[in-house]
Amino acid sequence: MASLLRSLRPAIFSPRSSLSALSSSSSPLLRTAAGATYTTATTTMSSRPFSSYLVTPAELNAALTDQDASRRTIPLCATWFMPNDPQKRTGAEAFKRLRIPHARFLDIDKVKDLDSIYPHMLPTSDVFETAMQELGIKRDDQIVVYDSEETGLFSAPRVGWTLRLFGHEKVHVLNNFRLWVKEGYPVESGELDAAVMPEQKSGYTVSTMKPELVVNYAEMKQIAKNNLETEAAEAKKEAEERKKEQEQENEGEGEDKKSSSSSRKESASEHQILDARPYGRWAGIDPEPRVGLPSGHIPGSISVPFNELLDPETKTLLPKERLREIFAAKGVKEGKPTISSCGTGVTAAVVDLALEQAGYVEKDNRRIYDGSWTEWAMRVKPESGLIQTVEKKN
Repeated sequence: MASLLRSLRPAIFSPRSSLSALSSSSSPLLRTAAGATYTTATTTMSSRPFSSYLVTPAELNAALTDQDASRRTIPLCATWFMPNDPQKRTGAEAFKRLRIPHARFLDIDKVKDLDSIYPHMLPTSDVFETAMQELGIKRDDQIVVYDSEETGLFSAPRVGWTLRLFGHEKVHVLNNFRLWVKEGYPVESGELDAAVMPEQKSGYTVSTMKPELVVNYAEMKQIAKNNLETEAAEAKKEAEERKKEQEQENEGEGEDKKSSSSSRKESASEHQILDARPYGRWAGIDPEPRVGLPSGHIPGSISVPFNELLDPETKTLLPKERLREIFAAKGVKEGKPTISSCGTGVTAAVVDLALEQAGYVEKDNRRIYDGSWTEWAMRVKPESGLIQTVEKKN
């Protein structure tokens, strides 16, 4: 990968710069092997820290232009498209088409568990280390992960979450590249220049990991079984309560009984599961993008389509208060231990990010089901009752 990237050359455009400024002798220049000269933002060194995990284009641009040799800020493109993308686009092609100057590209279809039959399972520490080394990333680098202009906010949160899991603390997510382009910050296109990539691999090593951020299949299955038992018990109790309420209606005790039943229902399940897929797939109405995989949902899960957490025009994450309103309206309990899931563990990270930015669930109570629906639907037996649909929900 590194040898390929070193052979590429970019053209850099800065919509905020005038033509006279571009030709000025005082402007920083990059001369490619072909002799063409372009403006560059010498953008890999910065001492400016960010106050939030989610950063704005203005904050990133300030960090990239405020140089300090003691610390590097590296934009990391993590663009990925669904396997059923009608245009057959790839992240690598989107990266070549338009990117932040001096950005590097991480392909989540390659930086994963190479031995797993399930897509996008977390890579081993060796695979992760190798990827970081080939990208020339160091442990003390400040990384800002972003998506392509067309996707807005999609797969970058997954890569940011992965970096955190492998102990890389100085990582952030850009909100977002579409806004970066719209606001006129520097971009480049074409093949990547050799000057961007290191002559040698970095010595990146994984010293700490955070397995507590992940839920595996075995634990998820037990939680789902508990949810089934809880649902059955709740249905029985609710039937009994309704009968008692009818009998006691004339005595004015019905409302108290309803409150008691509701309280027990809310506290019965220890975990809440949020599903980031579109509602149709969660409900079992629309097909999954992977042929042969049934749609539906894990028992007890709540449909929270990740797109509903984004601005419809810019695809940036919505403001904190709006996120809180959405979570509350969907019945997500504030502060409750939460597991986010999706198709392959990618957009689950968008929901996880939204929970963090909204201050809705603390980090110690947030996890992601790595295998998500693809692993779930491939492993559970149809007769188990562990795949539910809206029409056939038990």
